[in-house]
Amino acid sequence: MTRSLRGRGRLAAALAVTTTALTLLIGPPAHAAVSGRNLPADGKVRLFMGQDSSTLADYKRDVLDLDASAPRPGGVTLYTNLVLGGTPGPLGGFYGPVDYGSGVVDFPATMSQYPGAPLAVGLYLSDASAGCGNQPLRAIMGRNDADVTAGSPNLITQYRAKVDEMVNWLKNTGREVFLRIGYEYDGPWNCYNAEFYRAAFQYIKGRIDALGATRVATVWQSAAWPLDEHTGNPEWNYIVTAANHFDVWYRETRTSTGCPCPRSTVRRTTRCSGPVRPRRPRRAHCRTGC
Repeated sequence: MTRSLRGRGRLAAALAVTTTALTLLIGPPAHAAVSGRNLPADGKVRLFMGQDSSTLADYKRDVLDLDASAPRPGGVTLYTNLVLGGTPGPLGGFYGPVDYGSGVVDFPATMSQYPGAPLAVGLYLSDASAGCGNQPLRAIMGRNDADVTAGSPNLITQYRAKVDEMVNWLKNTGREVFLRIGYEYDGPWNCYNAEFYRAAFQYIKGRIDALGATRVATVWQSAAWPLDEHTGNPEWNYIVTAANHFDVWYRETRTSTGCPCPRSTVRRTTRCSGPVRPRRPRRAHCRTGC
């Protein structure tokens, strides 16, 4: 995928002959009074692999198919988008292969190769390449703006129909799903307006509940990236500050740069109950053991 779709946060781990992105979902200690949708039990760790179907297919062929004792992933990670008028179109990858520029994404193929595996889905909602007007977010939230209320059907109707299509598709997989709504929400490359992002997130979460998608959990993923310092950029000062009172997974992407170590990224996911707030972005640093 392009940088605008994937964002800057990536985790590359060499596994056998393939490069695979990893995500850890860590359950609470057995004594902790924490509960939530798709929460790993008894303090166990769930390892997700991704982030494209080509890589996952290579790993299955070169590792899993050759060694029955090799550990199977606890889930797989793929990406899609919900932006009308783009290429690929909305929900690209759900019904067949698409290429966002960094590997083929093909949900049916990957799910057939990893039967029953939980699914983490990165949902792209940004119109950064079209001037950062936040049109997808404004349409999903139902804001009374001329550009999203014009036409028949208008963009509000079209986007909300796609939200329902997405939720029903994920529900019908029968799998545990972790939906990363507008992932890396605070990354300036996505230029999400805080108010619009929160309202769109809440609308999607409401449709998940209304449509009975009880195995679809929402993920609130921070990029934890420093503020955009370039005032000439269209996304200047577009930073989300809170996702008020929502019970979601919180996923942080941290990238270390500006040091002698190779560029690397650490991702971690924990459970939060609202109100939740992103951590203060940290400056570039070297990880120990580089």
